[in-house]
Amino acid sequence: MVKRMKKPPVRPEQLTDWLRRSEMEGESSPNIAKRDGYDVRTVRKHLDLARQERETREARSTVLRRALEQHYADLIAVVGRVDAQVSNPAGIPIVGQDERLWKALREHIPRAALWKLLGRWERLQQQRIQIHGDVVLAIEQEIEGTGNYKFAAIGETFGLNRDGIAKLVTHRLTQVAKAPGEPPEPDIIQSEDVGNDSVRIVCAAIQCATVPREEESQAKAFLRRLQVGIKNRPEAHEARRVHAELSKVTAALREELATILLRRVVPGRCKYCPF
Repeated sequence: MVKRMKKPPVRPEQLTDWLRRSEMEGESSPNIAKRDGYDVRTVRKHLDLARQERETREARSTVLRRALEQHYADLIAVVGRVDAQVSNPAGIPIVGQDERLWKALREHIPRAALWKLLGRWERLQQQRIQIHGDVVLAIEQEIEGTGNYKFAAIGETFGLNRDGIAKLVTHRLTQVAKAPGEPPEPDIIQSEDVGNDSVRIVCAAIQCATVPREEESQAKAFLRRLQVGIKNRPEAHEARRVHAELSKVTAALREELATILLRRVVPGRCKYCPF
């Protein structure tokens, strides 16, 4: 009885050759087996296993690639929200600072200039808010101290609108701070008839007071003096300084954010990276 010779195991490079010949050159499994001296069942088995392994690798690669793309998209979305708030701040702290992705961004780029700029930006915003609050409080106390005008209490029709005056003071102080030289002229003060022989005084789309019609001229004059006087207050100089520095920091900060947004890929790694 003739003893059968056991064929050596199929080497990886040989299997790669079989795949090439089968898929690119169209060679049949029986022909590959005949030329290389293998049983056709062995050839078919290894070709099937090789194709399955390749499909598994490709599927895994696709899943990981999509996960990484989504991870970058999530980080970029956070940066986009910060950029939107920096360009038109509605208050601080910055949106997203407590989010996991915000912390992940710090892990990706811990040494980026972004973080120092953002810290300066927030401190300057706090200073700006503090200055505005101090001026509003001071003017409210001055109004209440003079006795010429009073804030309307709850349920009263006539008087100054406390919230409106605060908004007007903040609006005017912002105008003064932005003006490097002579501040712009005060906003036009208008009146609206609200019936019962009374008028509502509006300035810069802000409702500032409701007064009897016979006091309309005096109320408008008072609001004009209030606007004009803000430029001479001691806080106005500090507001200009803060605004000038804030403008420079904001420009530099937005440039850093734009670099991240336009690259669309954040360097480094974080604990949420897919791999």
